[in-house]
Amino acid sequence: MLIAFAAAALALLQPGAQCAAAGRSIDQDRAGLNVRARPSPQGRILGRLHSVLDPEEQHLRAGRRYGPVFAIREVRNGWVRITGAASESEGADGEVRRNYTGQGWIAASMVEPSIVSLRNGDPGSRGYAGPSFGAAVSDPDALTNVEQMIRRGRHPRLVACRGAFVQLDYVRSGRLSPAGRWVHFAPGEEVPARAWFRSGNPGE
Repeated sequence: MLIAFAAAALALLQPGAQCAAAGRSIDQDRAGLNVRARPSPQGRILGRLHSVLDPEEQHLRAGRRYGPVFAIREVRNGWVRITGAASESEGADGEVRRNYTGQGWIAASMVEPSIVSLRNGDPGSRGYAGPSFGAAVSDPDALTNVEQMIRRGRHPRLVACRGAFVQLDYVRSGRLSPAGRWVHFAPGEEVPARAWFRSGNPGE
């Protein structure tokens, strides 16, 4: 099922697009995240994406704000070309903000890509050496490592995308034991890692 989706996503790529992935804004600035006409800090501002208190996260990370979900079409030199952002961001406290929904560029450091996985052990929970489930597995516990990183208030860095896959830089801080328990590495044993993950459609 997951592999079939990856093939379908490639078929849905728009002209000039490199990927059919998804993500959301993690910008914390109440003024909003600038969406620019080109991948540069000097690019014309087309609109903004607004972060609000996430209803699903408010008890886990008090005060943490998240922006709308959007489609990722290209990653270039630390910038991400997006389109189709949700028209409104609605927060746990009732705050409602309207977002720019067209195409444009935002800083990659402000993007948390979606990673689709049905359960531990399925193909989507692993990290791969290339943008395919047929590529070598570079980290069998990659998704859990990414989740551990996010729980600590840090975010993986989006560095590339292709088809339904995104490439992330993250920290490998532990592994799953044969019994399925998470084993943290000892202090000083955490290592930087880079792998490809299967993303999905906005809202998936």
